[in-house]
Amino acid sequence: MLFPEPNQRVKADFFIELYPLVNDRNVRKARWFDRNQFIDQMLQKYQNRESGIRSVTDFRKAKQHLTAAGKTNQTAKAIQRWRDFLSRSDLDISYLEISSATIHKRAAHLSRGLGKLIDELHKVEAKEFYGEEELWKKLEQMLALIQRNFERQIAD
Repeated sequence: MLFPEPNQRVKADFFIELYPLVNDRNVRKARWFDRNQFIDQMLQKYQNRESGIRSVTDFRKAKQHLTAAGKTNQTAKAIQRWRDFLSRSDLDISYLEISSATIHKRAAHLSRGLGKLIDELHKVEAKEFYGEEELWKKLEQMLALIQRNFERQIAD
């Protein structure tokens, strides 16, 4: 950041977006973790456009993957992936994602949304909404989708 030549400087955004990763308690506890080396490796990946990192906001995705892994007790797996990711330029940032952790995150989000929908549906008085064709069509579509998904699961 302090180089006299502007084109040689690293923008503050790099450090701002990297901060949550460098200071993640699970990453810091890893036996292989060295703060300066971690920053240097991420800087190299960022500057050389390695590992699919196109902008500093990609660090947010990496942090989300780490957080999702922690919520599903897969932190050790995530930390190992981080170690691999840092040492290899051929691994894309998506390598940090643990699919079962992402599915868990999506399921939790969907569950919250469905909870809100159920609460709203409890308040619906059918007689009051009788003429609202679009609402009834959407509810029928949702029911059909749920039925198809259950039938597919049973068949598998």
